[in-house]
Amino acid sequence: STSARAMAAIVAPEATLERLRSLVGDSLGKHMYANAVFFADKLVSISGGHPDDVYRLAQAYFYTKQFRRAVHVLRAYSISQSSVRCCYLSAKCLLESREYDEALAL
Repeated sequence: STSARAMAAIVAPEATLERLRSLVGDSLGKHMYANAVFFADKLVSISGGHPDDVYRLAQAYFYTKQFRRAVHVLRAYSISQSSVRCCYLSAKCLLESREYDEALAL
């Protein structure tokens, strides 16, 4: 019984993360970007800043035209240049913010 409770405690957080990831993905897919921002923000907090979750949050910020915020979150978690997709999203946000020199520096 104790091991069942311990196992439930281990499984529950991962199940919660997967449920939040699903909500974010569904929200983005249905063009409900403000909803995606809300759930992605919670997801990043709970997951401890998992790079895929941070990217989803930055993507949601991009779709809501919060370009500087998207760049900030990518930089805050040090993933703005960790992959091609993060670098590309950072550059797109900087260009939309008319920060051309910063975008070229990437």
